[in-house]
Amino acid sequence: MVTNRKLTIETLTKLGARKLAELLIAEAAGNRRLKQTLKLATSTEDGPAALSAIVRRRLVTLAKSRSVLPCDRGRELIAELDGLRRTTIETIGAKDSELAFELLWKFLDLHPSILERVDDSSGRVGSVFRMACDGGRHRRPVTGQSVPAAAAAAARIL
Repeated sequence: MVTNRKLTIETLTKLGARKLAELLIAEAAGNRRLKQTLKLATSTEDGPAALSAIVRRRLVTLAKSRSVLPCDRGRELIAELDGLRRTTIETIGAKDSELAFELLWKFLDLHPSILERVDDSSGRVGSVFRMACDGGRHRRPVTGQSVPAAAAAAARIL
């Protein structure tokens, strides 16, 4: 009789790093969001500059996009934006607040074009951008101008 095992950290750890990596690569081949998450996670080791290059490239791509998205793709985009926001504030901002500040401005510049492309009747798009304006006030800046100061200025603009 086959048991129905729960997915837990312990059961997955038993598979080993190599097997988990193989499973992730196979799944990421057909899942753009997972692939992006894995790229961001592996770039974290290379420092904030390398990670910010990936975030910046994605922000540029999103800024160039003009197509109106159906509901399901809109939800995916909102989730991706939230992931980019969290990466910028939590990971990059923890190491280099000036770089995070710059990326947050680029992120906030997307607001009008994203609203044109996605139905925001639920308020989720606005919520992601408001959280970006809130910007990590809970984090202590490492150097230079703080992410919270940038976020406060952005909040006044939005």
